[in-house]
Amino acid sequence: MADPTVDRLLAGASKQPETVRILDFLRSRNAVPNMETSLPGDTTSYGRFTPAYNLLQISPSSVESDMLHELTHAAQFALEGQFRKSKPNQFTEAYTKLIGESAISAGQVDSMINRLDPKASKEMSKYRRQPIENQAFAVADSVFPEQKLPAIRQPGAHSNATLATEFMILLDLADRANKPTSTSTKK
Repeated sequence: MADPTVDRLLAGASKQPETVRILDFLRSRNAVPNMETSLPGDTTSYGRFTPAYNLLQISPSSVESDMLHELTHAAQFALEGQFRKSKPNQFTEAYTKLIGESAISAGQVDSMINRLDPKASKEMSKYRRQPIENQAFAVADSVFPEQKLPAIRQPGAHSNATLATEFMILLDLADRANKPTSTSTKK
């Protein structure tokens, strides 16, 4: 059965190339999450991604940036899975430098915000500074700047743009690392 909230938000978010890129990345790994509207009355969040069930839940009051934010979490989980299974290569090297050994642990993203915008970093909520949240907010806020949540202190625009660009580069490197290499030789 179709979910009108999911359909509306996915259609709106998919007008942006970044959303299409993330969905293509997830499709290539058979990792597009199941999506549903969260239960009525759930005011705990605008959305949530639960990796254990590959489930994206979105609030009826959500906007397109919330959908992209949660899709970014799904892609982060797929990236971390690929990182853990990969032999050292350009992707694993970039992942280690940009994310750290685990997206769930405190890592490079928080320290980058400290370097780029120390004042904002001190004022941002602990939740917003978490590496996986910071990256997901950066991707969504870069694509949908008019939909930023005012209640959550934002880093400078350059910080979001940098984190979003690095995330898209990681997707590209992960795709390249996933492609079989040619072993043909010229005679």
